[in-house]
Amino acid sequence: MMKNILFCGPPHFATASLEAIYKYQKELNYKLSGVVTIQDKISGRGQKKQESDVKKLGKKLNVKIFTPTELSDTIFIEKITKLNLDLIIVVAFKKLPEILFKIPKYGTINLHASLLPKYRGAGPIQWALMNGDKKTGVTIFQLKKEIDTGDILMQKEIGIRKDDDMLSLGMRLCKLGAHMVIDTMNQISNGSISKRKQNSGLISHAPKITKNMT
Repeated sequence: MMKNILFCGPPHFATASLEAIYKYQKELNYKLSGVVTIQDKISGRGQKKQESDVKKLGKKLNVKIFTPTELSDTIFIEKITKLNLDLIIVVAFKKLPEILFKIPKYGTINLHASLLPKYRGAGPIQWALMNGDKKTGVTIFQLKKEIDTGDILMQKEIGIRKDDDMLSLGMRLCKLGAHMVIDTMNQISNGSISKRKQNSGLISHAPKITKNMT
């Protein structure tokens, strides 16, 4: 029986994973039942509404799109519950309420651009570059209430090049992450996925970069 999945994420970083999920859904016996992203923002000189990159791609792929004002909104939760989800996949999105991430049969997985538990938080790529790290990577973990603390399902490391910046490193990480999402989905589907706890002795944090910091 085909499994139902929901994708959550707004930025360009998340589009590679969304494209991969859409491309391989038949092969993996999954159905992409919808995409959750942020509401349109007013920006630019013309003060026009701007759609998130994930919303633009979702429309192109003709996938149902949800843009709730609040992720815990009762009507929104009812709509998501009716999708009969097996899995939610989150990439670079805001914190999900427990009432949402516990809906699917197999829970919710999150892609994070660091080697967790290092650089928990909103700016892992930036902090790795600012600190002069030689390596970083991507972690896929089981979502839980506390941010970036869930059990690790898959983790892969890449080197940071001397000429890397936010864009070049981010692009390599998002492509790596997209492949890892598909591998993780496949392992969850065939029951071969394994989990491991994060090492509490290696915890560090990567708070969001503010204008004052730049």
